[in-house]
Amino acid sequence: MIPPHTIRIEFNSAFDILDFVQVVSDHVGKSAGLDEDELHWVSVAVRESVVNAIKHGNRNDPDKRVIVEFSPVPAAASSAEAGGANS
Repeated sequence: MIPPHTIRIEFNSAFDILDFVQVVSDHVGKSAGLDEDELHWVSVAVRESVVNAIKHGNRNDPDKRVIVEFSPVPAAASSAEAGGANS
């Protein structure tokens, strides 16, 4: 079950979605009151997490899914790939 006020993005492993994920991340960060420096570092972390999920977790398999969730309480963002390195 997704906690209340959580934004969940689920998509196939494709790097062309990175800009959209970053737009959502920036919007969520601004809504949470992060300053420009904090927004920058959250953006870097989210982008790197998604790249790692696609490249290493899903091994660039476009049929595997990536899930990114932003939750305001506690302030958090997470990403997951479809399977481990042996999948």
